[in-house]
Amino acid sequence: MINRGAREKIVRLLDSKSGELVWEVGAGLGALSEMIESLAGTTVLFETDHGLVRHLEETFQNSSVHVVAGDFIDNREDAVVAYGVPKRVVGNLPHSSGAAIVSAIVEHGPPAERMVFTLQKEVVERMCAKSGSRTYSSFSAVCQAFYTVVNQGDLQPGSFYPVPEVHSGVITMDLRPDYSRVIDKGTFFNLVRSVFSARRKTLRNNLLRTAPFPLPKRDLLAVVQRTGIELGLRAEALTADQLVDVSNQIHELVHRGKS
Repeated sequence: MINRGAREKIVRLLDSKSGELVWEVGAGLGALSEMIESLAGTTVLFETDHGLVRHLEETFQNSSVHVVAGDFIDNREDAVVAYGVPKRVVGNLPHSSGAAIVSAIVEHGPPAERMVFTLQKEVVERMCAKSGSRTYSSFSAVCQAFYTVVNQGDLQPGSFYPVPEVHSGVITMDLRPDYSRVIDKGTFFNLVRSVFSARRKTLRNNLLRTAPFPLPKRDLLAVVQRTGIELGLRAEALTADQLVDVSNQIHELVHRGKS
């Protein structure tokens, strides 16, 4: 990211406080890292390119910055053990894997209080999409179940070198104060995958066809109906909170059946 104004905006949105642990995903040459270092406590940089890893290690030697070489998704659990759960996560994410990185963090952690990412514009729009809209998807619901997501505006291709062929956007993700209302994350993610498995099919059809829960089908459908949701709707009509409500009730019913 060669646009200093864009870097300053991202650091401002990150709102890191002195002493906080910050993770940066895809540190590159460290232009953003240098700005973060002056504000944060400990900073952990993730980078896959071996040449850039050496550059970062030389640049930040004898500092509170630590460099983790390799893929972020593969190394994040070890980083939690070594450095702790970050308060902030920031990253200029690759267009090819940005959505996958965000999904991995939301589903498996670490649960940072605030995250600021640069992503392909279309990915940002999907994350912020409202239920019932054309761009609302399982990805939207998953992000919004745990985070308050806000589109912070676009970045022109000229903000980067080499210049990408697509536009980018900046998004903030703030951990919801009630994120722990999801009783069982496995049940929630299984439900979301099931109801969004075929977008043109109704909730009834998708649940009967793909739901991986150890419940009689009639009981599963009854759970949905008890929440006041019509089985003839499609998944994109449901908010993240409605999906959380259904998943919690499914989990409780399954748990009662095992006790």
